Amino acid sequence: FALNRLIGFISHFRTEEELADVTTFFKNHRAPGAERTIKQAKEIIHLNIKWLSHNRNELDSWFNSQNQS
Repeated sequence: FALNRLIGFISHFRTEEELADVTTFFKNHRAPGAERTIKQAKEIIHLNIKWLSHNRNELDSWFNSQNQS
């Protein structure tokens, strides 16, 4: 149960540093039986990183236009 909550939390990470931290954490703290879930969470983080990288400029423009209103 606690592992599922942790995985749900880390799935919102979006930086290379956070991905590295997750990788290191689970390398040092084995979770037998949860390898697939951990792999999926790391894949989600990687997708978050790619999405943010692809959309960063558009997001910045949108937020800046909202602040000027």
